Amino acid sequence: MNRRLIIIIKSGEVIDYKLIRAARPEFTHDMKIDKITMIDSKSERVRVRLTARIDENGDLILDGYDSGEFVEEVLHHDDYEYSLTVKAEYKDTILLNLIKEKFKHDAEFRSWLDEKGIPSDFWSF
Repeated sequence: MNRRLIIIIKSGEVIDYKLIRAARPEFTHDMKIDKITMIDSKSERVRVRLTARIDENGDLILDGYDSGEFVEEVLHHDDYEYSLTVKAEYKDTILLNLIKEKFKHDAEFRSWLDEKGIPSDFWSF
């Protein structure tokens, strides 16, 4: 299980934390996706949702929505909505950098593709 710790610090003091699991896509073999939930967590004080999607122009968009008591304390409003867009022309740059950072060998990459049900072809001689 892939877990992530989120720690919220205010004035040098830890005021909240949350241990979350990374969401896994649920899809069948060979199914192409254009949206995935990255975070969907809830604690007593805050709810955090983050999705990544590809829009109709091919742009990569991260959409976030935080709500709850903690958001109210910090922003004086009960919710916070945000979005980050990367133009389609830079998706390959992101992809290549992520592959370089995540995988040390092609076997790791192939294994990951198989785990996610993403088709690929391998050639050697």
